[in-house]
Amino acid sequence: MNCAPRYLLLTSFQMNFFYLYHDNINVREYINHVSVRVQSNINSTVTP
Repeated sequence: MNCAPRYLLLTSFQMNFFYLYHDNINVREYINHVSVRVQSNINSTVTP
């Protein structure tokens, strides 16, 4: 049951990466932003 959201997250990440790459936005900064968002999301999910 955990596979679906993870797949959607990966897909949306790839789409956003694609669009940002073609918009000439700083990709490294975007990756850091996503990493922080995912990390905080994991923390909020793990903590009761």
